[in-house]
Amino acid sequence: MKYWGGVALIILVLGCTSTNFNSSFEHVEIDIKQPVRYTPTGINGYVESNQEICEDNGKTILMLFGKAGNVWTDEALRIIMESVKDYSKKIFFEQWTSNVPADRDVLFKNFNPTKSYPTIIVGCKYVKVGSGGDHNTNVRELKQILSLATS
Repeated sequence: MKYWGGVALIILVLGCTSTNFNSSFEHVEIDIKQPVRYTPTGINGYVESNQEICEDNGKTILMLFGKAGNVWTDEALRIIMESVKDYSKKIFFEQWTSNVPADRDVLFKNFNPTKSYPTIIVGCKYVKVGSGGDHNTNVRELKQILSLATS
């Protein structure tokens, strides 16, 4: 299973490179104010945290936490890939579906204490836990969040 997860990551990185994403395996350290608190955004499924926007080299960090081979994680990834087309120069994408580094695991738990998946974290500011509903609606909503996080 780890082999297939690694293959999926390689495919994702190659896909990111072709869409102008930063595909570095290095990741920046992110400081989280404790505790993480949320308010509604008015955009279905997304909440706004009390955190500052986190960036890597001036690009908003978009993180997907999930499980390799999980249907809902796969759908969340499809939603992300379709949503970020217009934001490729403004987004640094990190996908964590296996072998999550300790610092990112702590970050994941801070934003989602149950560590349920999929979890989308946009710029450490906006969070969505879970997936479901209409694909096109989910794409439109993520684009709205990306617009807020990258402006």
